[in-house]
Amino acid sequence: MSWPSPTPVVRSSGAMLPLAAFSIEKERLLKIVSYCEMIAGSEKKYGFFWLFHHQGLRIFVTDGSLRTVFQAKGEYPAFERAYQFPIRPLKLFLQERSVDTHVNVLLGEESAIFRCDNEVLSLRQGQDRRIEDLSFPDSLCTVPFKAFMNGIDFATISLPMLDRVFLVDYDGQFAVVSVEQDSFALFNSEIPIRRFEDGSFLKAQIPYASIRHFVKACSLIDVNELKIGVSLESEEIYFQTAGAVTALCMKALDERDETDLFRLFQQRHILAHCEGVVDQDYIDKSRDTTYDVGQRLVIQEGVVNRLAEIVVKLIEELKKLV
Repeated sequence: MSWPSPTPVVRSSGAMLPLAAFSIEKERLLKIVSYCEMIAGSEKKYGFFWLFHHQGLRIFVTDGSLRTVFQAKGEYPAFERAYQFPIRPLKLFLQERSVDTHVNVLLGEESAIFRCDNEVLSLRQGQDRRIEDLSFPDSLCTVPFKAFMNGIDFATISLPMLDRVFLVDYDGQFAVVSVEQDSFALFNSEIPIRRFEDGSFLKAQIPYASIRHFVKACSLIDVNELKIGVSLESEEIYFQTAGAVTALCMKALDERDETDLFRLFQQRHILAHCEGVVDQDYIDKSRDTTYDVGQRLVIQEGVVNRLAEIVVKLIEELKKLV
C-alpha cells in the first residue's frame, strides 16, 4: 500500500491543542478506510480501526479471527495512545467532501478531529487500548496474489455455503483444499513451499469468511504477491504484503490424522494419474511401506471410512473457528 508523506497542518486559532497533528491526502485516506471496511466485514462490533504509533504510524483492524497491521510511509509525529475510529461514519465524511484534497488530523487527549472542506468530524475517545504490532515469522513461500485469489475461488466455487478452507503443503507445493459433505476440491498453485525445521508441513484450517475478507481487501490495493508464514506457538498463519502484516487463526491436525490424510491424498493421486499402480514417488512421499513398486492399490471400506472420519473431524474443528 502506498502512503503519502505528511504535509504541514493548518491549525485554527482557538482549536484544541493536539498531542499530534498531521495532514493526509483525502483519496488515500478514503482507500485506507475502505480497506479496513473489507477486513472488518459486516459485523457491527468489528466496524472500527485503530491508529497507533510504533516506530511509525500504524493502523490496526480485525474481524475477530483476522488481524491486520499496516504502516504509513513517511515521518509522522509520535503519540502514546491508540485511537479508535468508526469505519462507516468516517467513510461517509470523506465521501461527502469535494473541495480540499487533504484532511487535517488532530489527535487530542480525549478526542480526535478530522477537518476537511471547513467541516469537522470530532470523535470522542474511550479508554486507551494497547495494540501489539505483528511480526512476520519465517516465510514458507511467496505466492502471486492472483494465484492465491484463484485458488480460493476455485476451491469454493461449488460450495456457496462453505465456512472452512485448508491451506496445505501438497507434494511440496502450496495448495488450497476444501471439503464439504461429499464434495472435495483441490487447487495446486505449483508454487514450492518449504517445510518446518522439524520436518512437518503446512496444514492450516482457517475460517473461509475471514480469508474472503482478506482477499477482497487486497483487491482494493496494488498487491502483487503474498509471503506466507506460520506461528505454531500462537496457531496463526501470516500473510505479508507491501507495508502490511496479517495474522489469521488456524487449527492444525493431530499427528495421526495428519499422517493418514497425507497418505490418502497420495493414494488419490495414484488412482487419478497412475491407474492405481504404486510407484517409488508414492512410497517416498507417503512413507507407506505396505506396498512395493508396481503393485496395485487396494482401497478397502475401512480406508474410505477413515478418510470420512478425518474429514468430519476437520469440519468440526473448523466450525469452532467461525
